[in-house]
Amino acid sequence: MKMIGLVGLCVGSWIIAAAEVRTNAPATPVRPAHEPVNEEQRAKLRETNEKFRAEQTVLYEKLRTTRREMEQAAQSDPINEASIRSKAAVIGQIEGDLALLRARHYKELRTVLPHDQAARQSGLSSSTNQSQQRLQNIVRSNTNGPTPAPIRPTPTGSAK
Repeated sequence: MKMIGLVGLCVGSWIIAAAEVRTNAPATPVRPAHEPVNEEQRAKLRETNEKFRAEQTVLYEKLRTTRREMEQAAQSDPINEASIRSKAAVIGQIEGDLALLRARHYKELRTVLPHDQAARQSGLSSSTNQSQQRLQNIVRSNTNGPTPAPIRPTPTGSAK
């Protein structure tokens, strides 16, 4: 009985310690400090967002409706392949339109902020882009591991 009580005491103290560690952790991740946006920039950003929101709403509603129609066509008893393909093509077209709209939106947002401030706000440095940073991280992570043994040529010819 003493052994069970001792094990229970140890397990209980581990649970309490784990709970204390969790409660001492910050509730939200710490983000790097960004240069604040002034009131004029904030007003222009808000205006730009409002301008694009109406177009996005219409496209997202079309996308939602077309996806429902495609799902209904896919679940129908006699499968109508042409109908499913046409709905999928329309979905692709709408998603392309949304991508172009987002690109125009981001371009206009970047005109409000100076180049260096826009780069800091997006989390990218002005000299590198995101894919270059990913590639550099991959290269760094692969160089930290053990180096492979060199490949030695196999002897040829004189073996009899």
